[in-house]
Amino acid sequence: MNSLNNLSFPISHPKPYQVIQRYGYEAANAYANHASGPSLGSGVISISGNISGHKSGKLEARTLLFPDAYGIAVDWQQLEVQWEGDNFHAGLIVPAGGWYRLEVRYTDGAEIPTSCTSYVEPVGVGEVFIIAGQSYGENCNGNICKLKILKEESVR
Repeated sequence: MNSLNNLSFPISHPKPYQVIQRYGYEAANAYANHASGPSLGSGVISISGNISGHKSGKLEARTLLFPDAYGIAVDWQQLEVQWEGDNFHAGLIVPAGGWYRLEVRYTDGAEIPTSCTSYVEPVGVGEVFIIAGQSYGENCNGNICKLKILKEESVR
């Protein structure tokens, strides 16, 4: 009998299309032909969700790189999990890049273990900018923002 048949496994964080701020970016070493590869940094994806009726077991996570995306996929890693009842919180270090598919796997502690997997896609790790202010931040008011090409005039 599969003990995970009625297991509820939603992931509440991260959300689809969420970009996590990266750390450790070194512009001087970020070029593709660097001897040890580009130093693009990494970020910690905070993972949270709910597993109803969990008794014992482990959580693992990995990332899969989307086709034509840039980055390095992370293979299955056991997570250090903080449990609050049925809610869990954990973190996974992921190299800068994306889009990624984040998969989280719960394996129960039964004599014959069974597992279930949930995922969020796409998620990314990179630069996060907040643009605030007037409509210029949304690329609106195109007529006002147009640059006029000035004719070069010679001064005599």
